[in-house]
Amino acid sequence: MAQSPTLPGLTLLLPLLLQLLQSWASTRAGTRKVVVLAPVELRGSLGDTLTLPCHLQSLDSKTQRVTLISWKRLDSLGDPSIVAEFHREQGPSIPEADRVEFKAARLGADLLDASLTIRELSPGDEANYTCEIHISPSQMGSASTWLRVFYAPQVSIALYDDTGQQGQREISLTCDARSNPEPKSYNWSTTTGPLPPSAAPQGSQLLIQPTEESINTTFICHVSNDLGTGQAAMRVLIPGSPREPSPSYSALQIGLCVSGIVLVAVLGAMVYSRYRRQSRQDSHSGPDHRAVSYETVQREASASQDPLTEDTDGLT
Repeated sequence: MAQSPTLPGLTLLLPLLLQLLQSWASTRAGTRKVVVLAPVELRGSLGDTLTLPCHLQSLDSKTQRVTLISWKRLDSLGDPSIVAEFHREQGPSIPEADRVEFKAARLGADLLDASLTIRELSPGDEANYTCEIHISPSQMGSASTWLRVFYAPQVSIALYDDTGQQGQREISLTCDARSNPEPKSYNWSTTTGPLPPSAAPQGSQLLIQPTEESINTTFICHVSNDLGTGQAAMRVLIPGSPREPSPSYSALQIGLCVSGIVLVAVLGAMVYSRYRRQSRQDSHSGPDHRAVSYETVQREASASQDPLTEDTDGLT
């Protein structure tokens, strides 16, 4: 009966493979991964106290020790910043020690519990937090937790007063709301009730049209989300705008004014010209030969004087 052929060199390779497997198993057992346990996400409300859990699963041997616990967070640009640290020999180092503290880490403890407590949660506390546990001589494990802070809208109002491209005055109020979750509705009102006709709401903005009447009103912006409603108020005082004449009436006024000026100028020129001409005639003319009125007067003879008579008969 024929024997099955054997692979060349297999007998030589088997001892080498067994040696490699034994070496890998021993190395893997001596440097196994550090397991840090922490929740993926936590939710808290504004003003609450919340603990970020973080635990080291176990130490590999009695000779290993936790040397450092570090909590870091990523800002809006993705840059990390240190929230808290605990050194085995030096103790805690916490920038905001008035509201942040380690829950269980103490000098002399095994430091397997790296949980961090944050009091008075604020909107700025929402971020991605990373818990790092350093083990001697040079191992480190980490886990991240996304902390979300939920709160009703926090509202403020900003006033904008500017002149538009066409020279018209543009006044508006902008309702700025910060909330989590996002705002669902914006509502505008006044302390006396509905909005005046000069105010037009457009979502988070309120456009105010200047009128002839003065505006002295306190406007209120109400913002709501799934958790509640926030509001802010601002008093606005706008003097009344002067009445602008209609274009036709203004043109008529201008026309009459110009016509009057031209007429006065023409009349003045005519009077002045006639006066000058009369003055020149008076200076160049002779004595004044004015027409003289007279009447004939019959002269009567005196009664004592006899009239001269001729006796024509005596001559004959």
